[in-house]
Amino acid sequence: MLGCGGLGSLLIFALLEITGADVYIHDHNDYKVDQLRSLYPDRIKAPMAGQRFQLIFEATGASRGFRQACDLLDKCSRLVVLSRYHADEPFIPERLPWKQPEIILCHLNGDSIHMADAAALLADNWSTQHDNLLSFHSLEDINNVFANYGKIKSNKKIITHEQL
Repeated sequence: MLGCGGLGSLLIFALLEITGADVYIHDHNDYKVDQLRSLYPDRIKAPMAGQRFQLIFEATGASRGFRQACDLLDKCSRLVVLSRYHADEPFIPERLPWKQPEIILCHLNGDSIHMADAAALLADNWSTQHDNLLSFHSLEDINNVFANYGKIKSNKKIITHEQL
């Protein structure tokens, strides 16, 4: 898993709660990885140099994340791209066709038929410890949140119009 923002963190949560598998995660913000590792210390791993994967979820939102995911792919593997790129469109790396990956591009974070299952998963497995992944900010503080986005130590920043 590349990217531990809001979408990446929720996907990691789902993978850990639904499967018995360990999850290898990376984010350029170490505190996001640390937050998740504190919740699942025995199941979250860091990719090792030279390690390749059969399945990668890319949720960085940056073309460098896509390129990194392509580098980490094993031959005949699968890459699921959840990111939406804007001004920073990724290019196809030269050696990617040699790896023969299946690349799946998700649009608008999936399909609504799974929302009820996702809500049930959150309701059944979310704990107060998971709340540390989130930070809540008032609408009046929105300019400050965006000005200091990288300094706010949470995986997902939530702006609310309600008084906090």
